[in-house]
Amino acid sequence: MASWEVHVIFEGETDPVVIRDSEVIKKIPVIVRAIEQENSDWEKEGVQITDPIFIPFDKKTGEFFLSTIQKYEYPSIDVRKEASLFPEANEMSLEKLKKVIELASFFECREYMDCIGLVIAKKLDPLSLEEFTAFMGVSINRIGQMDEDSIWMHPPVVVFERDQDE
Repeated sequence: MASWEVHVIFEGETDPVVIRDSEVIKKIPVIVRAIEQENSDWEKEGVQITDPIFIPFDKKTGEFFLSTIQKYEYPSIDVRKEASLFPEANEMSLEKLKKVIELASFFECREYMDCIGLVIAKKLDPLSLEEFTAFMGVSINRIGQMDEDSIWMHPPVVVFERDQDE
């Protein structure tokens, strides 16, 4: 019988976390690609990666991610999008959720990112402009609008301007 064992080590830790569930492994594209470089038939044959894969995130965030990756699926079009669909994430602070969505991005788990993003959006909704911009890491200009020069969400226009010498 095939067995699966992928060791990951989180930042600041010495003991690895072992992922033994093939369904969890399948939901993490970065790990799947690493495995498939060695064995493209790993789902049938099993996999043993005992040399830990370093994950540059804290263990608590990683354990939360691993414990919820299988049950967090983005709702279909006909389902009302509510943060309560993801109760464990909904209980977390915005700062902790920021770490979770960054880890999901690192692992390239797009659907999971959408789930956490929904919870973050619902938590940001009631915030004042000042609280929102502080969380996003941007500033407000003197007339109460987000300062375009401080926005990290998109590059400045100069990046898209063509060089006139071409």
